[in-house]
Amino acid sequence: MDLIVREAEIWQAEEIYEVLLRCSDETDFLACGSSERKETMPIEKFREFIASGTATNNKFFVCLDGERVVGMLGMHEEARERFKHRVSLGMNILKGHWGQGGGKLLLEAAIDHFNSMADLTKLELEVRRDNEGAIALYRKLGFEIEGELKNHFLVDSNYYSAYRMAIIKK
Repeated sequence: MDLIVREAEIWQAEEIYEVLLRCSDETDFLACGSSERKETMPIEKFREFIASGTATNNKFFVCLDGERVVGMLGMHEEARERFKHRVSLGMNILKGHWGQGGGKLLLEAAIDHFNSMADLTKLELEVRRDNEGAIALYRKLGFEIEGELKNHFLVDSNYYSAYRMAIIKK
């Protein structure tokens, strides 16, 4: 299987959104499940986010297996002036495609975009502390742990801590 990554296009919004919802229910490593995601990010708002990449540092990349979307990575620019140097990211891969290199390809695309933007100096993310595979990948690609967020996630009455990780341009 040859996975490829490219920037998302607005015509793919519905397919990407459906994969996002599936990813949200396949693991509890993500911020929320599909029902909550539908409330906080309805398809119209999701479509706007993908379209905003032409005028901002927001970017949305998809990982494709053939023509089928199997993962995604969104980069979100901070709107507040004092934080405009920062961009945060979130990534989702369908569970059946974990460990096949899609996450690495998505992160490399994000890091390339980050490095191409002179006004961006910090690329950041949060990851659950027990998501060892993701943490290993982030470290391999240059992310460093900045700190621990204790009891950051509450899933089925269990608390989980998270790491804030970042790449900072020197």
